[in-house]
Amino acid sequence: MTQSKIPEELEEIGINDLLEEDGWVYTLPWAVYADKSGRVWINGKYPFGTEPAGTLNLKIRRNGKEIQVGKAGLGKISRSGDCFVGGAIAMPVELV
Repeated sequence: MTQSKIPEELEEIGINDLLEEDGWVYTLPWAVYADKSGRVWINGKYPFGTEPAGTLNLKIRRNGKEIQVGKAGLGKISRSGDCFVGGAIAMPVELV
């Protein structure tokens, strides 16, 4: 038996795969969280799309090692820390 690999067109990519060249894209607002100190992070495992669609309505883009997040698309953020099923890839956020 030859085991299959995920075809490129079916593989889900996340925010951590985002390139600066991709420009502004859209993700889920609940990907953003704050730690106990109030520092804001985004879960790099969350998906993104090039156009707003449904709940993919939070505008983000990569700026070096940080992810810029449009404040206009955010609701309230609690200091809950990382509490994602399946873990998280914590990426620092700059609110713009």
